[in-house]
Amino acid sequence: MLSVEDDGKTPRYIEVKTTTGSMDNPFYFSATEMRFSREHKEHYYLYRVYTLKQSGQQVDVTLLHGSLEELSADPICYQAKVEL
Repeated sequence: MLSVEDDGKTPRYIEVKTTTGSMDNPFYFSATEMRFSREHKEHYYLYRVYTLKQSGQQVDVTLLHGSLEELSADPICYQAKVEL
C-alpha cells in the first residue's frame, strides 16, 4: 500500500500482516516483499496486526520500520521447474 508522510510528499510503503495469535506467531511474506523492503527500507513499514478476534472488535498492532531482512525469517518454500 502506498501512502505519504505528514509532509504530503515523502512516500510511505505499508505492508500489513495479520494473525489471530500472539505477536510471536509466525507470518509469511514473499521474496518480492523482501526485495521491495530492502530497496525501500527508509520508507518501508510493516504493520504487524495480531491477536485478531473473530468479532474484529479488538486487535493489537506493532509498527516495524525498515527492511524485512531485520526479522528472524526462514525460507520455507522453493520454486522449481523441470527444463526439457
